[in-house]
Amino acid sequence: MRLLGAIDLSTLLRSAPFIALIAIASVLSFRYHQLLLSQRASIEHTYQVLTTLESTLVHTIDAETGQRGYIITGDDRYLAPYHRALEQIDPLTRRLRALVSDSPAQQQRVDALEAAVGLKLTELRDTVQARRKQGLERARALVLRDEGRRTMDGVRAILADMRNAESVLLDQRNARAQATERWLLAITLISTALSILARLGLAAIARFQAMPAATPLSVPRTDAVPTATASPPLPCSPPTSPSGPSPQPSPRAS
Repeated sequence: MRLLGAIDLSTLLRSAPFIALIAIASVLSFRYHQLLLSQRASIEHTYQVLTTLESTLVHTIDAETGQRGYIITGDDRYLAPYHRALEQIDPLTRRLRALVSDSPAQQQRVDALEAAVGLKLTELRDTVQARRKQGLERARALVLRDEGRRTMDGVRAILADMRNAESVLLDQRNARAQATERWLLAITLISTALSILARLGLAAIARFQAMPAATPLSVPRTDAVPTATASPPLPCSPPTSPSGPSPQPSPRAS
């Protein structure tokens, strides 16, 4: 039975462990890729939290800046940053609560932040109303009570705590993502190398099996049977008596 051209079933069976390693590496590569995407999404989520924290602080400062400008000048144009900040702060705190919904510790900090921001906005509103209705001196007296500075310090402290917690989380998530990237790179390289080796090996086997079988060399047959040549007779020596040479006759006595 032939499969894949010149590669037979026995060759595929011998290559099965190699192919299995490639399949396992491919599955691991896919899993690590999905994990990396999830980790990058978590990193992006942390950046969104940090951005929202920064925006909350900026708009709170803008509200305070507008309040001070109005108290000093009495000109409503200086209240433009104040009114813009009032429109943004509440949506920002709601967004912040939604972003940290998976962290009970951060949820508690959001509760404290909403309370501190509420106190700050109340202080700003009271001083603005005092300046508008009762004049500069009344507004100045409220500012000198130092309540605004204390509430603003509280807002900054809570935001700093939340930012520090998110920074620690960001470092951890970045470290995990970098480790996943290294594993993914290693698995991808191994999978690629195994795939290349498997293809080269199967191609070599296919070429070897496709080669024509070598024809055995034929040995010419000879029907002549070599004849034995007679060797010349060896010279015969005279027989000798086993008891030695024959005795000579003794001379006759005269």
